[in-house]
Amino acid sequence: MYVELLIHDILVKFVVDTGATLTLVSNKVYDLIPDLYRPHLSATKSQIKSACGNYLNLRGKGNFKLDFGTERFTSEAVVTELQVDGILGLDFMKKNKCLVDVSENIFHIDNLVSVPLIFQGTLGCFRVVSTESVTIPARSEIVVSGKVCLSEGQTLPKNDVLVEASENKGKDYILTARSLVKSNDSIPVRLMNVENEAKTIFPGTTIAQMCEISHVAKSLPSQNDEQNKKGLRSDLHDLLNRTSDKLSRSEKQKVKRLVQEYESLFAETDSDLGKTSLVKHEIETGNARPFKEPPRRTPFHLSKVVNDNIDKMLENRVIEPSHSPWAAGRVLVKKMDDTHFYDNERKVAKLQAVIPLSERKQVLHYCHDAKYAGHLGMRKTSEKIRQSYYWPGLQADVRACVAGCDKCAMRKTLMKKKRAPMAIVETSSPMERLATDILG
Repeated sequence: MYVELLIHDILVKFVVDTGATLTLVSNKVYDLIPDLYRPHLSATKSQIKSACGNYLNLRGKGNFKLDFGTERFTSEAVVTELQVDGILGLDFMKKNKCLVDVSENIFHIDNLVSVPLIFQGTLGCFRVVSTESVTIPARSEIVVSGKVCLSEGQTLPKNDVLVEASENKGKDYILTARSLVKSNDSIPVRLMNVENEAKTIFPGTTIAQMCEISHVAKSLPSQNDEQNKKGLRSDLHDLLNRTSDKLSRSEKQKVKRLVQEYESLFAETDSDLGKTSLVKHEIETGNARPFKEPPRRTPFHLSKVVNDNIDKMLENRVIEPSHSPWAAGRVLVKKMDDTHFYDNERKVAKLQAVIPLSERKQVLHYCHDAKYAGHLGMRKTSEKIRQSYYWPGLQADVRACVAGCDKCAMRKTLMKKKRAPMAIVETSSPMERLATDILG
């Protein structure tokens, strides 16, 4: 039960607590007040005990200006550490003749002003606070002991209780696991720190809320039972047939149960694929300048396929509009089942097996030395090997294999050097040209 008011022109919500003797202001609200208007605090010897039985650490007391609507009131309040903005205590309500009208949800102050009451929280729930100072390491979870806060006259529930996260979530809020526990004044609470730095929980900090459960069901029909009745989806049935053709009957049943158990992890269509921010990919371009790629015309009969795929990817948020100079053309690749998009900067990649060093001699034997290979020459043997295999230095290995083949050497013909034929030399007069044979 809260009321809204202004404390030194700062909008806050105070808890209306008739069981509180003094009016309290939280340290957070006190620090928000400008230094020029911030009230001076004097030491106090009072001891204030919280609803959980712990003594509060008091910062001091001072006079604060509280504005309810158009009326201003001055009240003494104690500054301490609170989970809420403040508590409007019995001292203020008795001094100003306040009246709490729960039926009309109105808070009357000395017949001068009436402000609406604000109800927040869950009825029938109990606040659970930490009993000790605990430090939770980064990205870890622990189980701590929590104390149930009971007001005067309240008793613990007799049935089992549900422990869940409190509604008061701050910036450094730590996740609280929902759990079913036995009703007791001290209950276990599982907490998780999802941040990258350690978090400390101090005694008296609200860590959860506890609510009574009237009935606990023994079991509920699981999703796996419904899947077993319905059977596998058509796409998963096809996947099972393609992956279990070499398995025995019992092994195939195990694979089928495994696929049924994790059926929700398999995407039925492209739109079912999820997204994650755990892994991010960046391409550092540095000072490189974009180059211009010539436009390529899409065939007319495939224009509708391109537009449909672009609209589908935009709808599924696979791609998004971009005006960046860095871009690449799209290539349509025809597959056995359908036409798919292929994103490539230059050309469609062609994968080829690289033969290890230990298998190269066997490949050369099958492609050249074997009877069905035909002992082809260096050029034809190289082309035949390149159709299915590749390795660095392929041309040199083929040249050495063909040159060292005995059968190829036997079939070769000698390369004779061609000589010019003898010819009659014509002369114009006798003894114009002389030819001499020199022996010895």
